[in-house]
This record gives sequence, C-alpha cells and structure tokens, in this order.
Amino acid sequence: MRGVNGVLVAVVLGAALVGCSSDSEKPSASSGKAAEGQKVLPQKLSAPTPAQKAWEAKPATAEPASDAPASDQLAYEIEKKTLAMAHAPGKSTATCPKDVKAKNGERVTCTATYEGEKVTWTVTFGGEGWMPGSTSFQAVPDTGLLTKVGVAKLLYGNYTPKFVACNNIPDVAKVALNQPSKYKCAIDKEEEMYAQGVRSTDAGPRA
Repeated sequence: MRGVNGVLVAVVLGAALVGCSSDSEKPSASSGKAAEGQKVLPQKLSAPTPAQKAWEAKPATAEPASDAPASDQLAYEIEKKTLAMAHAPGKSTATCPKDVKAKNGERVTCTATYEGEKVTWTVTFGGEGWMPGSTSFQAVPDTGLLTKVGVAKLLYGNYTPKFVACNNIPDVAKVALNQPSKYKCAIDKEEEMYAQGVRSTDAGPRA
C-alpha cells in the first residue's frame, strides 16, 4: 500500500506541476506590447506626401549654361549630390573655388549646406566626361546626412507598412557616411528589439 500511496502522491504532484505550467503559458494582459524593461520606439513617421514622393534632387536655381564658369557648374552638381544624400526637400546651397580648371588630377574642396547643416566635399577630377572636352569627377563628402522625410520615403517606398516607428530621428542630422547610425526604425512594430539601424549614403538613406 505504501507503494500505491507513493504513486498516487507522485501523480497528484505531477498534476499540480502541470497545472502551474499551464497557468504560466496563458497570455498575459500585456500580450502584444513591449515586455517589461523593453524599450518602445516613440516616434511614428508619417507616410510621405505625394509632393515628397515626386520630389527630385534638383537645386532651386537654374542649371548653369554649358559655357558657364567651371566653378558654377561644379557647385550646381555638388548641390544636387547634397540633396540626393538628404533624399528630401530642403533649402540648400553650394560653392566651389572660383579658380577651378576641371583638369585631370585637379583636386578642390567645395562647401554645401542643407537646412543649415554644412557638408564639405572633396572633388577629384579625372577621366573623360559625358560631353566632348569635359572631365569627369569624384566627390566625397566629409559627413553623411539623414532626414526624417528621407527615411520615411525609403521605408514606405520599399514596403507597404501600416506604420513606421523610430527612435526620434530629427528633421536632419549629421551622421557618419556608410556606417550604421544610432537611429533605428521598425515596420509595423513598436518594440526596439525589432528595429533596424538606418545609415546615410551619398545616394540617400539605407536600412
């Protein structure tokens, strides 16, 4: 009988343990929300407007004529590149040295601004351009730019999310070029655990 009682006790205890396990697996009242201690992304990015979607990285000033000084033509191209990096409408400027010759091997520094943020571009000439007698160039910025609208255009354009949540991306911010930034976003999720970092490239934001 002791053996039987021992079996009965074991069975009862087993049932109790199973019961405890079942209770712990029941959905909590906070199911679907961030767990305790889990950060929640506080910023909901609005979908880009039709005007923002149709926007092109083109300076507000007219493109210089083909016989305009090389410095003016180069400044126009640098301003375009700066706008492309921001990937969003904004006030921009660009200036280049007046004595630019646009000759192979020449290196100059141009300065651009986007919404008050300064970007310095190192320009190196070399190779044939797309027009007879012209010279191509490479331009490298000293910083990257991330914009809230640019990130929204990227994520809403590549996906069809109900919403995009981020960790407070400012209207425009300087960040390291081609490097993961501190700014993160998640699609249709508010928990930071789902967030992916966004980075700046000279052709716009990437995630």
